[in-house]
Amino acid sequence: MNNKDKAIEMAENAKQSAGHLASNIKQSDAYATTLLAVGKAKDKASDFDYSGLKVMNLFSVAVYGLLIISSYLPFISFMGASVSLNEFAPMWLYIMATLGLVSHLFGVKQLVSRLISAGLVCAIVLKMAQYVKDLIQLSSYGNHNTYSLPVDMLDFGFYVFLVALVLLLIVVFKPRYQTNTNLWNKIVQGS
Repeated sequence: MNNKDKAIEMAENAKQSAGHLASNIKQSDAYATTLLAVGKAKDKASDFDYSGLKVMNLFSVAVYGLLIISSYLPFISFMGASVSLNEFAPMWLYIMATLGLVSHLFGVKQLVSRLISAGLVCAIVLKMAQYVKDLIQLSSYGNHNTYSLPVDMLDFGFYVFLVALVLLLIVVFKPRYQTNTNLWNKIVQGS
């Protein structure tokens, strides 16, 4: 028996084993339960009433969009290279910004949206303070008498980010927040 015949025999054995495994899985109770659950979920998703979804709080959504977009602009220029904020910002800041954007977009309860926004502002301020401290240490390397922020290193994205951060503070304290009560009534009734 040569190698080709051995390979064909192994492939046939694997095919038979896979066939037996597939038939065993299809005959199991877990498979039937899973298939039933997937069918029910599909039916619920197709029966969902999307009439309660409305775009709300456009100013807040625009501010969150500006914040996310500004993180991809050139933030600082260091040694001839531009560095954007997304290269050193942690992923959880993007997750919080996306949650804030979605909560304002669909009109989540005001308290929840404001807590997300305030938490994001606090997290950004703490991270920026840490980065500014690192920049000051980096710029004063070798010269212990200079503890200033190298403003010439800051790029366009930094200023757009600061504007977005100030606007985000306005969003936190903005009095005209719209809650989508229709959507939340449907969610409470549906669960």
